[in-house]
Amino acid sequence: MSGKARAIVLPADRRPGAADAAITRPWFAPERLGQRPAIFTFVGTDESFVDAFFRGVAASGPGFRAGAFPRLLPARDFAEPPRALLDGSGAPVYARAHVEPPPAERPGPGELELDGETSFEAALIEAGMGATVDAVRDEVFPPPGDASRAAWLRKLYLPMHCHFHVVACELSCDRPGAPRIDARRVIEAGLVVRRLVPDRAAARPRWQDWVASPLGGGRWVEIAGEDMKTVHGAARVVDPAALPADVFGPADVEVRRHLGVDAATPLALSTSALAPVPAAVGEAGRHTCRFGFLPLPSDKERAAPDPIDDVAVLRPGFAATAEAHLNERLVSKAAEIGAAVTGALLPLLAELRGFLPPEPPDADVAAARAAVAAVPGVVSAEIDGAARKLGLAALAHYANAELDTLPPGLARWSTAVDQVATFFLSPAPYEYPPAAPGWARDALAARGPEMSLLLRDAVHEVVKATLPAGGGLGDPIEGALLVALVVWVWRERYALLDAFYTSAFESGPAKPDFKLPVIDANGNLVRPRPTATALGQELDAWIAVNDARAREPVLWPAPSLSPGALKVHALARSLEQALIDVGAQGAGAGGGYAAELDERARDVEAALNLALGFPRLQHRALSVSAELERGLLVFPGTSPDAADMAALVAAVKKRYLIDLPAEAVRTEGKALRQVVRTRYDADSLYAVFCYARVAGKDPCELPRVVWSRRSEVFFLAEPMDMLGLKPVAVRLPDLPKLLRDVPRMKRARALPFAAMTTPQNSGVVTGDDPKDTAREWGIAWICSFAIPVFTLCAWVMFQLIFSILLAIPGFAWMLLLKICIPVPAPKKT
Repeated sequence: MSGKARAIVLPADRRPGAADAAITRPWFAPERLGQRPAIFTFVGTDESFVDAFFRGVAASGPGFRAGAFPRLLPARDFAEPPRALLDGSGAPVYARAHVEPPPAERPGPGELELDGETSFEAALIEAGMGATVDAVRDEVFPPPGDASRAAWLRKLYLPMHCHFHVVACELSCDRPGAPRIDARRVIEAGLVVRRLVPDRAAARPRWQDWVASPLGGGRWVEIAGEDMKTVHGAARVVDPAALPADVFGPADVEVRRHLGVDAATPLALSTSALAPVPAAVGEAGRHTCRFGFLPLPSDKERAAPDPIDDVAVLRPGFAATAEAHLNERLVSKAAEIGAAVTGALLPLLAELRGFLPPEPPDADVAAARAAVAAVPGVVSAEIDGAARKLGLAALAHYANAELDTLPPGLARWSTAVDQVATFFLSPAPYEYPPAAPGWARDALAARGPEMSLLLRDAVHEVVKATLPAGGGLGDPIEGALLVALVVWVWRERYALLDAFYTSAFESGPAKPDFKLPVIDANGNLVRPRPTATALGQELDAWIAVNDARAREPVLWPAPSLSPGALKVHALARSLEQALIDVGAQGAGAGGGYAAELDERARDVEAALNLALGFPRLQHRALSVSAELERGLLVFPGTSPDAADMAALVAAVKKRYLIDLPAEAVRTEGKALRQVVRTRYDADSLYAVFCYARVAGKDPCELPRVVWSRRSEVFFLAEPMDMLGLKPVAVRLPDLPKLLRDVPRMKRARALPFAAMTTPQNSGVVTGDDPKDTAREWGIAWICSFAIPVFTLCAWVMFQLIFSILLAIPGFAWMLLLKICIPVPAPKKT
């Protein structure tokens, strides 16, 4: 045998490598993840989160160890899914089985910071999410088979919140008992973040991938299933570095045009690298582990070039989109929506009935009817109808807060009837609902006590008629009852908020008083009273703090609250939420939906104002733009059904096809295509998929791309999510020192200035009065101001605006977020 070396001859065509690699959870992650990558969260550690991650790996030993990594907080790192992913009935628009972890994969006590509590549910009870373990479990983990409910999901905060997330996975052989994958075979490893396509009818989860454009930005496109095999053309495993030419399928031309590239331009997925965990860290030497920072860049979707300007194309396109969206969110859920609204309304009406003066005996009612019928000119057949109309007008007065100084019961009711009579008998008659018979004037004057009794009985009958579903009330009667209901809710909420204000402002500034509207000498409304909805939103914050006061006392004393008023507020809040859930569904239907509801609201407001006479809606703290009034009086109403929903869809379609002006349609089309959308938002669900390019076991094998299963599904917190914000310390200038340092600037060669460049004809001139502020026409300027001046101006403006907002109803809750702690100053020697 010759000792001469011979060259190795490789085959011309290298064969695909054997599928011997798999990506699993790292050994230091909890077993509940199965074979999924793990996401670890570090809070407030800025760049040192990598060191904290390595310390956790080292502390884990050969397996998961509770406490090695920062624990998650139930009330912070988990939450209900985004509102945009729930339909009008509150059901998720995605298949729950596609995104929610089964019971075996839920976080365990070893991963949660329970603060001494015994379970996830107990920790949420302590945080005020419920009263019992069963109630919280039903809220957070509803039965998996219930398609009308949605479980809580993992919530990730942003780097701006000082929250940093690390993804970790491990490469192993996919044959049981085989050794780990040799780290030298891993050519590259990385991760992609994918966005869920909400589709509850899909048999399998659908995901979109972010395809970056060489020109900047990118676009979400559905190109592969959850197994990372292409959905167009032949099913192939996606190579993130080189997408196949037919990856976009029928949408290829449109997508490439949107991305600004031609058919020959190669495209790739937007990926982030995964680095190896150093072998010296813990047990890393025995594993092939990769980790990486979970990126949440502020990329933007590319605007579509050359927006379609053809109204003939835009009109049917918008109409079809609105119809499909509303059919899915509203029409298909009409029965559930109707049940939810009715179920929330009836308890509130039952409470209203108990609030009324007692229902008079039948014998007294019969005697009163006979006495009224004997008045000359009275039409006996109209007595019941007139009693209903005038009774509901009296109910609005009875529930009104202007009567809060009167005793409850019949005395207040009598005063309310007197006010109705005063308006009704005045030269400008007060009729609500309209068209009360003229003989009622004489009856009120001649038989006031008997008429009062008939009105009270009629109100009880009206409320009783609404308690069963489908009471069959006519529109005028129902509208009158709903107005009275809202006024009563306003009264009870005002009483509660007044108690909080009295307590909080006891030793501070004067307590805001918004009981009465501000009206000028001409009868014009200068400042309306806040609506019942506005009072309710602020009350939620005050009540939450009041509940926590028992555990952690605060500086001001606890107010004395009426249990009855608290119950009314809670019932009204449930009704408001049901109405809000329905009304919010039109966002995806476009401007035609908003235009349709706005016109309906104007019609309702005009009809009610005509019926009310004076004072009008806004004078009585009623506004059809508020959630409670808008939901009850405009849409969806008290008992929505499929016919109501279908009529709305038809009206929205008609607006797009006929009613909206052509210019409005063009404007909406342009905005739809050019509006700036961020790559990541708080209204979508995401998951991490890890991949690795693994070399073959011999030179004859091509490298293969292997993908992991998805991580836990998560959504992103909003930028102003308070539960994730961290304290930011800003030191204001030390004024005495600042003044001392001004003459020293030259010696110190200091230039603490910010230069502001004003382009020509772009300046602003201010006057003695804010209304004199105007654009100044002139030459360009460069003005320099010391940076401390900007800081002082911003602080002074904040103080002014903050004090103004505190005096406006609906904003006083901001006082709960103000903390001033005196800093001890050193004694001068």
